[in-house]
Formats: sequence, C-alpha cells, structure tokens
Amino acid sequence: PPVALFVTGDPTLLWRPSIAVVGSRGPSPVGRVLAGEFARGFARAGFVVGSGMAAGIDAAAHGAALEAGGGTFAVLGTGPDVTYPASNARLHAEVAVRGALVSEHASGT
Repeated sequence: PPVALFVTGDPTLLWRPSIAVVGSRGPSPVGRVLAGEFARGFARAGFVVGSGMAAGIDAAAHGAALEAGGGTFAVLGTGPDVTYPASNARLHAEVAVRGALVSEHASGT
C-alpha cells in the first residue's frame, strides 16, 4: 500500500460504501450513456462512485454521480492538483469541491 494518500475534497467519501465504474477512454456513444445510467443508479442507491478521471467512461461516471446528487471520488495517477487529461479540467474542479480527488502522489506530481 502507499505510504500516504493525498486527498483534495471530502475524505469521508473514502469510508462510505462505494462501487467502481471504469472503462474505455474511447467509448461508443451508447457506452457513455450506459455508464452514466449505471453511475446515476448507483449514486441514487447510496453508493459513492469511484473511478479514475480518465476521458470516456470514467468521466461519464463521475459526472453522472454528481448530477444525481451523489458522491464520487477519483483515484488519480498524478498529484491531486494536476488535471489529466486537460479536457477534464471542469470535471476535475467540480470533483475537488463536491467529491474527492485521491492520489498517492504529492501535489505537483
């Protein structure tokens, strides 16, 4: 396990029941819609939706969970302050405020 976790946002989300929704970075339109439907359903059922903030299915899952008023956390391969991919800048900022960004990497990494 990592020595430490760096979290921006609400760290209590990491202790709640959660379910991961992950998939292709280049999904079909139907795949993107279905990922959103699954994530909204999980959020409405009380699960926190976890994913990796990648383009495609991950981004659709985070966005749908937030849209449903649920919690979401993103496990990042960068520091919590680094947006990757850049196309997810708005989503990254929203998850930082309404969810949690989690990384084993320090800020700036």
